[in-house]
Amino acid sequence: MPYPVAAVRGRFAGGAAGAGYLVYDTFTDTNATPLVSHTPDTAPVGSAWAWMFGTGLSIQSNSLDCTGGTPSWANIDSGNANVSVKAATMILGTYVGLVARGTGDVAENEGIMFHCQTTEDAYALFANQGAYTEIASAAATLTPGDVVTNAELNVNGTAIEFLIDGVSKVSATSSVWLTQTQIGIHGYNENGTADWDDLTVTAL
Repeated sequence: MPYPVAAVRGRFAGGAAGAGYLVYDTFTDTNATPLVSHTPDTAPVGSAWAWMFGTGLSIQSNSLDCTGGTPSWANIDSGNANVSVKAATMILGTYVGLVARGTGDVAENEGIMFHCQTTEDAYALFANQGAYTEIASAAATLTPGDVVTNAELNVNGTAIEFLIDGVSKVSATSSVWLTQTQIGIHGYNENGTADWDDLTVTAL
């Protein structure tokens, strides 16, 4: 069972670090370390962060920041297709999100993704097969710099859902990518405002 998280940006409260998680990453490292040069706290043997698009994700103040106008997307293999991917805190920029069921094909836009989109004031779900393909969205009032706690992307069979603090914000069903096991982090058109901290992946 995942340990509870604090409702503010920072470390997890209580318990042994990484216990029960497929992937656990506090993004603790030297400033300016590229994500792909960083080792997560917990991950399956042989799994490592790898670029899918761009190179704008790096460690800053022991969290993960995003810069650069083009998409920045990195994946790591969780070893499981039915997962909950959660960031304990996520600071919004322009298009900020998480990925599940990534295929690992570089520059192919493949996987299940959610975005908090401050430009459109919307939560959006995507089932990408070589292009960004929106499958559901919900209106929301979102501003760059907003701090979202417990941002969670769940994929289980054909069911896809995005939640904040355990409250569902948007959901859909899709038969795209039912068996892929990579999870990821994605930002687009960012200037350093976007930030993720304390990433966990649990099996569903």
